[in-house]
Amino acid sequence: MRFWKGNMQKAFLKYCNEIGLGKDDKILVALSGGLDSVALLYLMHMSGFYVEAAHCNFNLRGEESDADAQFVKELCAALGLPVHVKNFDTEAHANDFGVSIQMAARDLRYAWFEELRSKNGLAYIATAHHRDDQVETVLINLSRGTGLKGMQGMKPLQNKIIRPLLFTDRSALELWMQKEKHAYREDSSNASIKYTRNKLRHQVIPILKTLNPSLSTTVQENSERFAGSETNLSFLLEKERQNIVLQKGTEQHFILSALTAYPSPSSVLYYFISDFGFHDWKAIENMLNSESGKIIYSHTHALLKDREVLVLREKKNG
Repeated sequence: MRFWKGNMQKAFLKYCNEIGLGKDDKILVALSGGLDSVALLYLMHMSGFYVEAAHCNFNLRGEESDADAQFVKELCAALGLPVHVKNFDTEAHANDFGVSIQMAARDLRYAWFEELRSKNGLAYIATAHHRDDQVETVLINLSRGTGLKGMQGMKPLQNKIIRPLLFTDRSALELWMQKEKHAYREDSSNASIKYTRNKLRHQVIPILKTLNPSLSTTVQENSERFAGSETNLSFLLEKERQNIVLQKGTEQHFILSALTAYPSPSSVLYYFISDFGFHDWKAIENMLNSESGKIIYSHTHALLKDREVLVLREKKNG
């Protein structure tokens, strides 16, 4: 879909229709109070959707976090919308589970959103990701080597998460918010380059945009093409699964002769085992030609070469 420069609400409704969001669907909007999420809230409300808002106070920015929560409450009260606000001890969660602050916030956020969605009979959780966020996601996935699946970036509709702003970018949202005179909060942490996304946003993407001013549109269109390719690949390989993989109790046995019948056997193997945490392309490729007894590990599983098969099994504790 080409980048839109006309009426924002009209384009929003058009995109909602394209991605399968119906006017009768009840929506939980993830509302941080920042420009993107406030724009999403207004667009959904103005377009006639039933909307509830959910705001997470992660208690990471002191008074600024509390001011965000207060702003969200006042905004929703002015619009007559139900709002849910929850405080989290994000640092404690990060320490308890040995994850980064960002990952802890993400886990807490989506677990609570899903709890609210299910309890209140809502159809979807709407997040305010736009095309600039898509560029960041694709670049992060590219740097981590996530293959074709990662190059799709974020899908507009995935399980119960819907992203109705992927048709536009931040600059268009900013112009629309200014035109409509809608207030929003500025998150001071967005300026910090200690976070990967911010480093990309402030240091890498501006350089890429000097090469391609329409970068966000190009990435979104490519993401859609990658998604189509992944869908076709999945369709074809799932039809062949029974000829490639044998289920032996809790183990999966990949028949080497079936794998090597493909022009790129490592791509086929990657398709089947990447969901189990195997992403090292070279290691996967080497397994096909290794001697019997060779083994590689992901965080949760082991892949063993056993003569004419590759055996995928869960790692033993200890």
